[in-house]
Amino acid sequence: MTRASVVFVALVALALLSNWVADILTPQPAISRPERHTPDFFLTSVQLRAMDENGVLQHRMSAARIVHYSDDDSSELLEPRFYAIGDQGPLWEVRSDQGSSDADGKVVMLRGAVTMTQLGAANGVLQTRDLLLRPRENYVETAARVTFQDGTSHIEATGLRGNLGEGGSLQLLAKVRGVHAPANH
Repeated sequence: MTRASVVFVALVALALLSNWVADILTPQPAISRPERHTPDFFLTSVQLRAMDENGVLQHRMSAARIVHYSDDDSSELLEPRFYAIGDQGPLWEVRSDQGSSDADGKVVMLRGAVTMTQLGAANGVLQTRDLLLRPRENYVETAARVTFQDGTSHIEATGLRGNLGEGGSLQLLAKVRGVHAPANH
């Protein structure tokens, strides 16, 4: 082996060794792992009352259990109940087996079967699925099939939106069919 070859091999080995040492000594960037959607706390038997600026009750919400997730600040609800309140007391009760809420509670999604009961003299019952609820506005909306039953009427439709507050109304969106029988006097 010639002297030039030995020098060349030594320089290549030295370059590889210095590169390896530099890699070892250079701090590696931390591998970012996405946050998991794991609960950070839960509550049981929760009652919430929302008041207006004058201290007048606007609505009530309750849930058997709330599980909070820190990654997106959302919450899962078990047996959520919502009560729209008017001047004379509760107007509607809205309930389902499960639901979820966004970070600030402005939007609640009630999943699965949903029952809305009109309280007071009317006593109508509305059945649907997958209802979007905006509690602060008493607003509800669904694209699912809707059935409404009271003492003398039976109505079916696809889709619903409206306001459950005092003086509010519900709008049936499509394929509306109904039967109304006169009340017996």
